[in-house]
Amino acid sequence: MFDTVIADARVTGRDGLVHVGVRDGVVAAVEAELAGDTRVAADGGLVTHGLVDTHLHLDKSRILDRYGALDGTLAAAIRETARLKADFTEEDIYTRAAATVAECVVGGTTTIRAHVEVDAVVGLRAFRALQQLAADRADVVDIELCVFAQEGLSHSPEGQRLLDDALHGGAHAIGGAPYADADPHAQLDLVFAAALRHDVPVDLHLDFAESPHGLLLEEVCRRTIAHGLQGRVAVGHVTQLSYVAPSRHAELCALVADAGVAVTVLPATDLFLTGRTEAHPVPRGIVDLAPLLELGVTCSVATNNVLNAFTPFG
Repeated sequence: MFDTVIADARVTGRDGLVHVGVRDGVVAAVEAELAGDTRVAADGGLVTHGLVDTHLHLDKSRILDRYGALDGTLAAAIRETARLKADFTEEDIYTRAAATVAECVVGGTTTIRAHVEVDAVVGLRAFRALQQLAADRADVVDIELCVFAQEGLSHSPEGQRLLDDALHGGAHAIGGAPYADADPHAQLDLVFAAALRHDVPVDLHLDFAESPHGLLLEEVCRRTIAHGLQGRVAVGHVTQLSYVAPSRHAELCALVADAGVAVTVLPATDLFLTGRTEAHPVPRGIVDLAPLLELGVTCSVATNNVLNAFTPFG
C-alpha cells in the first residue's frame, strides 16, 4: 500500500498511462495499477522529476527599481550592480532571494545552483544570507552555492581570501567571470587552484561577448583535462561560440566533449544584452546546443537573472 498514488500519468521511458506510487515522500513504484491511501488523478498528464535551474543569481535578483540610467549593455549592468551591491544587507538579500525561490518552487524547480558574488564590495554577506535561505527552504528545494568574484579576482588578494573563506564555510562550487578580469588567464589559474585545494567543482561565466576572437573555452577545456577535472567543470553563456566559423565550431565542440565540460545557455540574458550596437543584422548570441548534445555533452538552459540590469524580467 502506498501513501499516495498518482493515477493515469505519463512517465518518460514508459508507454501508455501508469500509476506512480509514493511512500514516505519517495517514489517507490511505477506500475500499470497501484492502490494507495490517497489518489491523485493525473488525467494523462506528464509526471516528471523537479526542474533543475543550473545558473541563477539569487543575491542580485529583484533590484530593477534601484537602478538609475542604463544602456542595456553588459558593462553598464556590471558597473551599476557593483554600485548597488555595496549597500546590500544580509536581510535585504535574504528577503529578495526568498521571493525568487518561492516562484521557482511554484514553477516546479526543486534544485538550484545559485551563483553568489563574494568580493571586497559585498564581502560574505550574500553567501551568509543564501546559506541561511538554503537551510530554511531545504524541505522544498536544494540550493547549491557557487561562489565567484564578478568584478575581478586576479588583482584582489582580499577577494581571493574571501572566496577561500566561503569555500571553507561550506560553498559547494567555485565560479568566475574571467572576461571581467584585468588578467583572465590569471583568474583561471586562481579558480582552478581553489577548486583543487577545496575539492569542489568549477562553474564559470565564460566568453560572454560578441566576437569570435579571444575565446577562453579551449583554455578551460585544456585545464580541465590537465587537472583531471573532467565531469566537474561547467561554463555558462559562451555567446562567443555562436560567432565562430563552422569548422572551428566543430573543433571546439569536440574538445568540450573530450574534456567533459558542461555547457549552460542563458537565453533571457544573452538575448537582452547582445546586439545592442548593431543595426543589421542583429546577432542573437545564443549557442546552439544540438551539436554538443550529439557529442554527449551535458547541457542545460537556465534563468541567470531575475529583475535586474542583466535581465529586467522573469
